[in-house]
Amino acid sequence: MRRLKWITLLFATMFVISCSGGNATKPEDLQKLTSTSAAFTLLSPAFKEGEVIPKAFTCQGGKHTPPLRWFNAPKGTKSFVLILKDPDAPSGLWTHWVTYNIPATTDRVEEGSNPKGATLGQNEVNAKSYYPPCPPSGTHRYIFDLYALDVATISPKDTHRAGIEATIKGHVLGETKLTGKVTH
Repeated sequence: MRRLKWITLLFATMFVISCSGGNATKPEDLQKLTSTSAAFTLLSPAFKEGEVIPKAFTCQGGKHTPPLRWFNAPKGTKSFVLILKDPDAPSGLWTHWVTYNIPATTDRVEEGSNPKGATLGQNEVNAKSYYPPCPPSGTHRYIFDLYALDVATISPKDTHRAGIEATIKGHVLGETKLTGKVTH
């Protein structure tokens, strides 16, 4: 078990460093993330909590999903839900991306893709896809919410954010967030 922990730490460190472009999470931080006492955590090798989301992941750039990694899912997790929202939108909370039924064996989203094995929900423009951050003006916060669930699949009647959130009520074992900023 101890050997597996160190191998996991080694690969996680190598992956984050290789994907970070110089903004890597420090190895000692990854060690904390993979320890058994650490909290459920979501991070991106592309940006840190509260920092600017690189243009490649916005409407001003490549328009594709950023890489995401999560660690220390709560015991008993059977699936995940991932939602990206903008609380600073002029019309109110705006949903950019909804994915659910993410298998419990998944611990990442690769750059430019959706989580493997996941089902896509509807974003604010009624598309089942990633809608990149694109504030009309000023600086907006973009929050990636990751929920760990005690059920393997959900079957929401409404696949918009509100429908997913209503469906998972009572099934959330843990939640973690990652916030980035975009200025237009």
